[in-house]
Parts: sequence; C-alpha cells; structure tokens
Amino acid sequence: MPGPKYNIQESQLGTGGYSRVFPATDMDSGRAIALKKSRCSLIIKKPHLRHETRILQLLQSPGHPAIPIIYGYVHLPHFEYLAMELLGPSVARMQPDGTMIAPKTVVSVVLQTISALEYVHKMGIMHRDVKQGNLMCTLDDPSKIKLIDFGLARMFYKTEPRRNESDTAAEGPPRIIGTLQFASLNAHNGLPLSARDDLESLAYVALNILRGDLPWSNRPWLEPENLAQEGIFVSKRNHTAECLGAGFPPEFAYLLTYSRSLAFNQLPDYDRLTALFTALGKRLGLRPDSALDWTPQPYSRPPRKTKRYSGPFEEWVDDGEPQRTPSYMAPDYELWDTQGAECEEDLMLPEDVEERMDALIPIIEDVQPRWF
Repeated sequence: MPGPKYNIQESQLGTGGYSRVFPATDMDSGRAIALKKSRCSLIIKKPHLRHETRILQLLQSPGHPAIPIIYGYVHLPHFEYLAMELLGPSVARMQPDGTMIAPKTVVSVVLQTISALEYVHKMGIMHRDVKQGNLMCTLDDPSKIKLIDFGLARMFYKTEPRRNESDTAAEGPPRIIGTLQFASLNAHNGLPLSARDDLESLAYVALNILRGDLPWSNRPWLEPENLAQEGIFVSKRNHTAECLGAGFPPEFAYLLTYSRSLAFNQLPDYDRLTALFTALGKRLGLRPDSALDWTPQPYSRPPRKTKRYSGPFEEWVDDGEPQRTPSYMAPDYELWDTQGAECEEDLMLPEDVEERMDALIPIIEDVQPRWF
C-alpha cells in the first residue's frame, strides 16, 4: 500500500534545535497536517526525528488526548520528515511577555499536563523538556492542550547511576538537558532526570504563567551560556516555592515543593495532585469544557527590558580560507552530506522496541516541493 504524500508550504509554524515545522497538505485526502522537517543526510544512521517518531508511535497505543497523532515518517536524501497532527498556537505564544494569566486557566493547563505526564511516565518515558513552547492549543477544542516535542525523551533508568564527585568536578559545568529557564535543580546539578524533573518543570511553567515571568527569566542579552546557567541555577536554588507562589493559591507552590521532594525512582502521586487542582478549579469556577481564557489580567506588569551583557568576550579571527555556512534551505548538498549529529546513544530505545515501532510507522512516500 503506497504511503502518504504531502505538499509542504513555505510558511513556517515553528522551529527547534534540530528541525522546523511547516504546514502541509495530504495530496490524497486534502487533510491539513504539520510536517516537521530536519536537515539530515543519509549518512546519519540515528536521526533525531526518527527517534522522536518512535517515541510518539510508542505513545499512540492505547493513546491519550494530550498526545498528538502521527501520520508518517521518512528519511529522504538531505532531509527527514515527521507528519503529525496540526495544532494551534503554543501556550508561550498565548502569553505575551509580562502578561499574567488568571489562575483558573493555569489550573486547566496544570491538570491536563499532569494527566499527559502520568500517561507518558507510566509508559516508561520521561519527556525532559516540559515548557510553555511545548504545550500547544488544539484547533478543534479551545479548552484542550497537547504535549509536543519528544526529541529529548527517553526511557527511564531502572536505577540512578552513581556519580563520582571527583569525576563530576573534572567534567566542569554539566550540560543542561531541556530548556534552561524550566530545567529542574537536578538538571543543573548534572544528575540523571526522571519523572520528578518533568513535574518540577511543569511547576515552573505554571508559576511563569501566573506571575508573567520568573525571577531568572530576563538574563542579559548575549550573556555567555556558562554565566546564564550559573545565574539561573543560583536564582532557582535561592527562591523557595512559597516566595515564587506568593499572592497566588498555595497549590502552585505546593506543586514545586512536592516535585523537589521526590526521589529519583519515585513516581508522583498523580491522583493526589489531580484531586488537589480539581478542587482548586472548582473554587475558582472552572468548568471542565470551558475555553482557556488568555485575557491578560489587569495587574499584569510591563515586560522587563533586557540588559546588554557587558562582560568580556573571547574574540577570534579565522586566518584560513573563508568558511561557507550551510544553509537550511539552499541545496548545498556538499556541505550537509559530510556532517550532521547522530542521536545520542542514551536516548535510543531498546533495539526490539525500535524494530516494533518502525514496523508500525507509515512511511511517507513523497514530499513536494523539497525546496522553497
């Protein structure tokens, strides 16, 4: 049976570390879809989008309302493609800088995300990049959101790997998994991540929507990454949950305190958290199917002005031949076909699971046009 064929459009829906998302149309059915596109030559044997496709396929059955539907995947010369459900704007886009959103809306976001994370975690997967940009409004129901971008997702460790303190010190600052603003304290400390860290990231998301920002959100422009990482870590460590949640219902501060208290291999008490926020929603007048209200609150603060970083920069000059930078769009094959990043080994699913998922994923027959 031939696979789906898609006509990709020029307008871009979003972008990420390894890919860009475009609207596309199924040539046979006319269905509108989102096509995730990543520049990736055929020499790459462990492409990032293939990993994400396998994770999403694993989560398709039995399925969950907050997990997007996937329609197919293919790795063609120079690009790989993932076809998936077309969604609306992200929660990040619905909340402009400095805008504070009503607690009732935040309760709905938290409840739906907790439900999604419970499903994902019990399927043996941790997301590892929960943030506002990865929570998407749906097109057909203004009361619902979906959790996207499983490119950093991986299966759980059965036990927490031990780290030697001297080795850790020699390694230098840890590489943060996920998005710096919403990363857990464990991520800053270079510890392996688990379900507790997804929950801590959700707590930061909820507090950010309530407050309009977080104390560490507005770092100086062009600040070196190591300084930003250290500054944000110190700020997170020094701000208690009660301080961050001051002036708002205490359930939000409790979510952060609770997530930080969990052990590595301990799953959150999802039922307890759901009951807690369901009760809060009732007190606030939240109805299960009411549309999410993104109206800015009258006490919203103006966005902070970003400061320019004035510290020292390491300057360098390339005395050799001019270097060509590979373009994402241009057909500069010779620059792309000799480079590219393999998906990290620790992200990979067990081989038998990968084979089982690959057998279930529809193979995209063609994408037109390839170039814009």
